[in-house]
Amino acid sequence: THNGGGAGDHSFPSMAYLLGEKVEDVMCNTTKGVTGLYDYIGNNWCCLFSHPGDYTPVGTTELGEMARLAPQFDSRDAKVIALSCDHLANHQGWIQDVKAATGFDVNFPIIADPGRDTAAQLKMIKMEHRGADTR
Repeated sequence: THNGGGAGDHSFPSMAYLLGEKVEDVMCNTTKGVTGLYDYIGNNWCCLFSHPGDYTPVGTTELGEMARLAPQFDSRDAKVIALSCDHLANHQGWIQDVKAATGFDVNFPIIADPGRDTAAQLKMIKMEHRGADTR
């Protein structure tokens, strides 16, 4: 666990996954339907990235850039999936906003996580911080 040490402290928070560790399989409500994370990934690598909410300037440009790069991930047998702490209905509008802002279609799923339960299960946030607005 992290002990709050100084510059020489190389400990990590106990909630973090380390390289080589397997993440928990979770059921996800996404823009492409409900799926288990492992069912979506299959036998591929996966790039999962997250945002605290839809329509943020950084999030919109990041989604557009990942949409632009998606064919490169596909060619390397890697799946892309995003997570945002908003409702599925918001994601549908956000996808249109990303297209308008960047010119790229988001063809990978975006996980809807308004309760931040999936983010907590994946150790992206602490369980006790699920209700906090981090925008």
